[in-house]
Amino acid sequence: MRILFTTVDPVEIGRGHYTHIKELVEGLERRGVQITMLFGFDGKPNIRSSGGFIDTGARLTRRDRIKDFFNQYLAISHIGRYIRNYAGNYDLIYGRDWILGSIGDCLDVPTISEFNGITSQLRMYKRGGILSRLYTGLLVRREKKAVVNSSLIICVSDSILNYLENVICPGYQHKMQVIDNGVNLEHYLFQESKFRADRIKIAFIGSFSYWHGVEYIAPTLRQILDKHKEVDLLLIGTGPNLKRVQVDLDEYWKRGQVEFTGRISIAEAAKALNECHIGFSPHRPGVLGAPLKIREYCAAGLALVASGIEGTEFISENGLGLVVKAGNITGFQLAFENLLRNKALMTGMATKARRYTENYLSWNNSIEKVYAACKEVRRNI
Repeated sequence: MRILFTTVDPVEIGRGHYTHIKELVEGLERRGVQITMLFGFDGKPNIRSSGGFIDTGARLTRRDRIKDFFNQYLAISHIGRYIRNYAGNYDLIYGRDWILGSIGDCLDVPTISEFNGITSQLRMYKRGGILSRLYTGLLVRREKKAVVNSSLIICVSDSILNYLENVICPGYQHKMQVIDNGVNLEHYLFQESKFRADRIKIAFIGSFSYWHGVEYIAPTLRQILDKHKEVDLLLIGTGPNLKRVQVDLDEYWKRGQVEFTGRISIAEAAKALNECHIGFSPHRPGVLGAPLKIREYCAAGLALVASGIEGTEFISENGLGLVVKAGNITGFQLAFENLLRNKALMTGMATKARRYTENYLSWNNSIEKVYAACKEVRRNI
């Protein structure tokens, strides 16, 4: 099977969707699928694919918004033109999020749109003027087109499926399927003995985007770090709000309780998480999806302190951590205190988290379902 895989997201190390795309592409390749990657922004990624890489040529500055807008337009135009001209060379077109909604009417080959999030919905976390609202409206139209024109819609969570069906484009639930995100367990080594150490390490991993709830990190953890000198904080990644967190935690960084890694590889991030004890996921209210960071915490054997957004119900249902109302700083602090006072509880939750990942959240399970979906779409031509 020959698949053209395309996205308009910047596929660069340190971002969650890089991990997702790398595991998906390489997992399908191991099943005999030939993947051609069609995207750009950061040049050729470190992802193995037998079908090669087609670079859109677009590059993001992350400083000049007008230039970046035109760079994105360049990427979308290149993707659309290539697909319209060469779709017949492939058995299937696989696009992330709304990108297939930007290329016009249905193609002669089957298409799958995979929604890892609802871009128009995530933009509500950004402040913006008239141009921003117009752009959000454009995204909604593209999301609708992607739903209408695609042969199959893969959603990474029930909450995304429900939002597409109830808000974006009602009437197409019959061609939607939920396939959860997963974790490559080869990167993670869980050792229960780490909980016998004198020091406890709290971890946050992410792209420091608006919806990650980064404004809750410092207000929550300053009190914990002041009260518990045996506690350290590790922050993995980079992004638009990293500087704000660095300023807020500068005092604790200077005294050695806080470490910022910046952008690091998947393997390096996993190695760092393996040494941690508690994972913090303070997403803002209303976020949709299946946050990859939560699954990474589970794989590394961390007890969880997480916002109670849609898609995190499995945490409390299976005793993997403590779930708090999103944005409740006092609630987050009480959850951390509970775990720090009761190391047996922390250890038990972390052990359950690792076992749950092995049974339900491995990438092998997820990719096998995607592979089956691709074959089914081909059969239904």
